[in-house]
Amino acid sequence: MSAAKHTPGPVPASKFDAFVSCMNAADNDDLPDGAWFAVLEETAARFMKENGIKGDELDATHQWIQATGSAA
Repeated sequence: MSAAKHTPGPVPASKFDAFVSCMNAADNDDLPDGAWFAVLEETAARFMKENGIKGDELDATHQWIQATGSAA
């Protein structure tokens, strides 16, 4: 289970723990900021597509950042 609290965004609460786990796995602080964000946005897009979630991957990435307190 994720320690992150569900925050408003395109990823519903029912898929949020899996989303956070997926995003955490892609979170590589060693990348330059632009590349770091691009990897996360691509990961969010793939997760949303695989789970039939409609919405914007940018919003989903920000949803994860807000929930986890992650930042480049």
